Amino acid sequence: MLIAAKDQPLTTFVENAAMRDAGTYTANVPPQMVGQDLYVWLAFRDTLGEEVSNYVYAGTII
Repeated sequence: MLIAAKDQPLTTFVENAAMRDAGTYTANVPPQMVGQDLYVWLAFRDTLGEEVSNYVYAGTII
């Protein structure tokens, strides 16, 4: 998961966040990103960690 702050040079990358079928995930972001509009992109790896899906834009969160 890649999280980027709108109009700011702030990004954070979360690896091995959750299983694909988890349905939800709560991300901890650095303090300087709290209260910012955040853009989220997702990608998935296979269980062996050898193949990766294309990334997809998941939306904006605050």
